[in-house]
Amino acid sequence: MPLHLTKQLKRAIQDDPAKCVLFVGAGLSAAGVRSDGKGLPDWDSLMQHMIEDLRDSENCDAATLSTFEEALKEGKHLEIALEFKQRTRPDQFAAFLKAELDPPDLIPSRLHEIILNTKFRGIITTNFDVVFESQSDVLEPLVYPQFLEDPSDIQRDKLFVKIHGCIRRTPNLAENLILTQDSYTALRSDRRYRALINVFLLGYRMLTVGFSLRDPDFLGLIDDLREVFGEELPTIYALMLKPDQKARDEWRKRGVQIIPYGSHDELAGFFEEMERLSDKKHPVPTLAPVLKESEIKYEALLAKLGRAQKLEEMYEIVQTQLDLLPSDEQRESFLFQLVALTGRREEIRLAPHLLSLGTPASKRALLAVMRNAVENTAWQSLIPHAKHLVIHTWVLKNWPKLSDEYYFSSNKLSDSFNWLLDKDWAAHGVDLWETFLSLLNRIVSRRKMYELSELYEACQHIEGATERIERVVFAPDFVREDDPQQRWFKNWDLQTRESVRYEKFKRAILNGSIPDYKDQLSQAIQMQVSLPENVYREYAEIVLNLAS
Repeated sequence: MPLHLTKQLKRAIQDDPAKCVLFVGAGLSAAGVRSDGKGLPDWDSLMQHMIEDLRDSENCDAATLSTFEEALKEGKHLEIALEFKQRTRPDQFAAFLKAELDPPDLIPSRLHEIILNTKFRGIITTNFDVVFESQSDVLEPLVYPQFLEDPSDIQRDKLFVKIHGCIRRTPNLAENLILTQDSYTALRSDRRYRALINVFLLGYRMLTVGFSLRDPDFLGLIDDLREVFGEELPTIYALMLKPDQKARDEWRKRGVQIIPYGSHDELAGFFEEMERLSDKKHPVPTLAPVLKESEIKYEALLAKLGRAQKLEEMYEIVQTQLDLLPSDEQRESFLFQLVALTGRREEIRLAPHLLSLGTPASKRALLAVMRNAVENTAWQSLIPHAKHLVIHTWVLKNWPKLSDEYYFSSNKLSDSFNWLLDKDWAAHGVDLWETFLSLLNRIVSRRKMYELSELYEACQHIEGATERIERVVFAPDFVREDDPQQRWFKNWDLQTRESVRYEKFKRAILNGSIPDYKDQLSQAIQMQVSLPENVYREYAEIVLNLAS
């Protein structure tokens, strides 16, 4: 029988996908997401590619490679991943994963689009790739390990969680992706993760897609849920490719109802059924722009904005209504109502409209929205995009003033620098070198040198930028003399110089400039000994952590 939405699953979710959490594995992107029609590797393929990479680089002898091949046949994916990680340098490990999981030829996927258009309670994925994000430029993923820091985030609408990390967003891929047995163990022993797993299923049914029955992500999920719920584990519905009857019977006893299908092409029809259910239960209200602010149906407008998957569409919905209102007073009232109704994470999407309105009240509102965005890390909503160029220009122009007013100061500096210098702005005409120079010159002229260490970390991808900062901080006159009235200046300068030196040393190790371990440790010890008084940096820790 062709794949279809079973009566059992429909009853379980009461004909409403909003009562269902979709759990996505690598198999969902196994076809149709690249320009040649192919897909991204699943667990078996990724492990096979790791073995081939070790063979090509001659990092293993033939006997060891044969052992890995046998381990793959036995489904020992995590063991192979650990061996590969241990036999490659961190930068090589990261480069391999990027080549495999973040290719430059991703194309729109109808299957992923249907899923995003369906009003699931949330989508949780173990995948590192960005296939979903490439379908929607308004999707805001919660990414491991950061999503564990604020559990309240999982209450948001359009919930999309990457519980094992992200190939683009996770810092230090070699250390922070959940890909080996030790990383799995660390995650599963984290009480915050266990609590979140509980919340994910509290009152909702779980549907899985893209996993095989020997997929470590799937097996780990079932173990995690059994540990939380015990024998009271609610039935999990799992779309599986060509399972045999014996496996289906065995997994049913373990609380997993397998829904079988014969080919990847059948998935679109299944999720189209889900989408139709969603549209029936949660129809998008009809909405036409009006000439008076008092006549605007805000609930319908917010529902329409919530269904949009493209930033351009969201922008036009708001702008079309703005253009019809006859006065600045009404336009202000409209935008301020939207700011209040959308909430602190979504309000930043209205920043371009507030700026273009240009009234004194809208400018004050823009400052408040930007401050909130910094405080609740909503920067990712302002992705590099043509509609956001005006905000980029405004932030850069006002940066010193904003920094003094604490909007972009303290530990929030790195967020603003990373956003202003995001490499993707270049595709929209932003000159990253000129942006960098503008920031550097203003920092130097203001003599707030501690800001240089944050700028240094944010500009690594801009050719010549780090060298320009190094010339500044390593200049003989960079450290100011003691001043009884401003004694902290000298200490700030020393800390900034050592922060840059520390980051430079770490990156030299990561990119292989100091390949020999003994040389790394020797240099670390020398740098540690030469540290100024009142400056603490543990250089040896860099070497030891990367070596482990």
